[in-house]
This record gives sequence, C-alpha cells and structure tokens, in this order.
Amino acid sequence: MMLRQKGRRLAAVILTAVTAVTAMGGCQSVKTNGAPSLPVQPESLLIVGDSIAEGYMDKTNGETGVDSEACFGALLKKAWNLPDDGYHNNAVSGWTTEDLVNRLDDVTEGVGEPQVIAVSAGGNDVLRPLLRDAELMVTLAGLITGTDGQGPHSVWDSVAEKAKELSGKAAYTAAVDGMKQNLDAVLQSLTRLFPDSFIVVQTLYNPLDRSESLSVAIPLIDKVNAALRETAEKYDRVRILDVAAAFAGHGAVYLSSDFIHPNRTGHERLAGLYEEWWHSETAEASR
Repeated sequence: MMLRQKGRRLAAVILTAVTAVTAMGGCQSVKTNGAPSLPVQPESLLIVGDSIAEGYMDKTNGETGVDSEACFGALLKKAWNLPDDGYHNNAVSGWTTEDLVNRLDDVTEGVGEPQVIAVSAGGNDVLRPLLRDAELMVTLAGLITGTDGQGPHSVWDSVAEKAKELSGKAAYTAAVDGMKQNLDAVLQSLTRLFPDSFIVVQTLYNPLDRSESLSVAIPLIDKVNAALRETAEKYDRVRILDVAAAFAGHGAVYLSSDFIHPNRTGHERLAGLYEEWWHSETAEASR
C-alpha cells in the first residue's frame, strides 16, 4: 500500500513537471515534427556582407554614411527584442564575396551560435569591374551630364543599351563566376561553423528600376541573382530573401540619393522582409 501511494505521488510530480514545461514551451516556440522547435521570434542575429548590410544611406543630417541605428539589422534587433550579445552587424562597406571568404573568421569570431545569419554580398563583385571600365565610365558620364545633347528619354535608352552590353563582356561574366565560387565557399564555412543556423542570402535589386514608368533592365544583375539562387539551393538551411522582387519598380521610394543604397524606408522594407520570412519559416515548421 505504501509503495502504491509513493508511486502515485511520483507520477503526479512527473505529470506536473511535464505540464509546466509544455505550457512554457507553448508560449515561446512553435512545435516542429521531430525537429527542434523554433521560437516565435529569432533569438540571435549575425549580419555579414557589404555596405547595404552595414547601413550606408542618406542620413537625417543631410550627409551620406553608415547609420547603424537605422539599418535593417538595428530595426530587427528592436522588433525581435534581441539582447546586445545576440545581435552582431559585422558587415563592411565595399566588401566583395572574396573579402568575405578571406575575413570570415574575423566576422564570425565571438558571436556564439546565431539563429539567423543574414548575408548581403555580390554587388561589389560586379561593381569593381564597372569602375575599372574606363570606356564605360566615360560613356556614362556623358549620358548623365547630358553633354551628348540627348534628351532624357534618349539618355535612359542609351543607358539601357549599355546595361545590355555588360552581360556579354568577359570581365563581368568572370566576375559573376568568381562571386558564385566565393559564395559557395562562404556558405560551406558558415554551415560547418553553425550547423543549426538559418542562413539568409539577399538577392540584388536593380537600382535603375525606379518606377513603373522609369525602369532600365540590367541583365547582369539577373545573372548575379541566378548565381545566388543556384548556390543557395545546395544547402538545406540556406534561404533566399527576394529583395529584388520587393524593390522592383520602387527604387525611387526605397533608394538613397546615390541610386545605390537603400534609404531609411528601404531598410524598413528589408527588415519587414526578414520578419515575413521568419513568420513563414515558423508556419512551415509547425505543420
């Protein structure tokens, strides 16, 4: 009889403990079918890459530069209630994917196990050859300043023609190929270092897709994005964040005065895309 009562008391204690754990977990996480549960909001974030990620933009004081409080990472830190030691924006303006390969140890040192790793890279890989293309720079300078005597529509038509030519040049094809190889190396390293992290690779938006009535196609960017997607698809926990689609036709709203970097509104949109992605990730995990 005594043993039976002790057994009942032990069962009651175990049942109470299990109920408490289940109740706490139900408030904080989303159940997955056999996989680790995902919290309603990510608990840590590492950002690596270029000036877009670092937060270079038109600042409120009229200058252009990095605004670490208005970049999408800082906005996510607030929205996701991340602690200071759970948020690391280690992006560096001007970096290419090659820079990221060579300095990956530096940007991942001391960050623990980030639940989400945001990667913004690839734009500078094709921008550097552009800046070294003297003939192209002279042509674009003439178009922008209007010294060739063309009207506005003719100027944009000429820019579109030049953009089309770029995708066929060997230097830019090589740049995309090199970017793809470097990104693959970065993703291999990140998945080895952080096997449980979600890695999110941003696509590259077209800065000349200003509005519905003013848009210049840049096939080279399409090639970059195709390479990003193809590389990301090789890894189970790597996701693509389609920034290109979200910014399409809205460059005049989302980009700074340099026509390259997102402005404050653009960074708000980027942060929103990450929030939308995490919501879909948790929804998928709960099925």
